[in-house]
Amino acid sequence: MDNYSQQDVWLEIQAENVKNAAEYLHENNVSRRDEVEVHENSEGFWISDPSGTILRVNPGK
Repeated sequence: MDNYSQQDVWLEIQAENVKNAAEYLHENNVSRRDEVEVHENSEGFWISDPSGTILRVNPGK
């Protein structure tokens, strides 16, 4: 896209229980990256992998 200074790929992980997923990730030293983008009224949250790839953890469907 011409109007963006860089290209990003953001991936989504769907979890049946977002609260349990957050606790598991925290216990395994995976930091949340909620500063990436605010999603009001959403259970989901952002994390990144060791190489910096942004991942969105959302409730499963």
